Amino acid sequence: MIDGYLNHEFGDQPIDAITPDLIDAYKERLIAEGRLSARVIVRHLTVLHGIFKRAARAYGLERNPASADLVERPQVVYTGEFDTFTGEEVELLAGAAHDDQDAAIYRVAAFTGLRQGELMALRWGDVDFVGGLLHVRRNYTDGREKMPKGKRVRSVPMTPRVIDTLGRLKDRGYLAEDGDLVFCNSAGGYLDSWALRRR
Repeated sequence: MIDGYLNHEFGDQPIDAITPDLIDAYKERLIAEGRLSARVIVRHLTVLHGIFKRAARAYGLERNPASADLVERPQVVYTGEFDTFTGEEVELLAGAAHDDQDAAIYRVAAFTGLRQGELMALRWGDVDFVGGLLHVRRNYTDGREKMPKGKRVRSVPMTPRVIDTLGRLKDRGYLAEDGDLVFCNSAGGYLDSWALRRR
């Protein structure tokens, strides 16, 4: 979020030149683009608020231009309902994927519930084919690895479909050592999360 959005938008400006109007225009542009949900846009504003709160303490910034009384937050509706794909719909999505690795990501995400950052940080040493478990130890976001959400390691059971999918991916014959990323670019590094979302 910070590297992909906030630095790009505000990073070159002096902190006292960033006004509520600039932040509001940024928010409205994100809404108009339609790529991010209202909840994620609120998270952007929350992070900005924290940055300016720190600037007030450290540099004497007089007001927080990202405060909720100056920049209205988009409405987030919590219905408690989830729109989920059926197994057949997941397979249709995987069948239309850019390549076999993207198809595997869709299947593993759908049948394990791992977040995108957790999938991107998954290493072959985290895949227990014998025990049928994925050990979620890391999360890759904002260009770095950190602890998964909740700050604890957890283990997720694999369905036979996930085991088969990961087994086929491991059989590609390269980048399959315990320390290698399960889902990686051609050089063995992290995938570009934004390119994956666009695909």
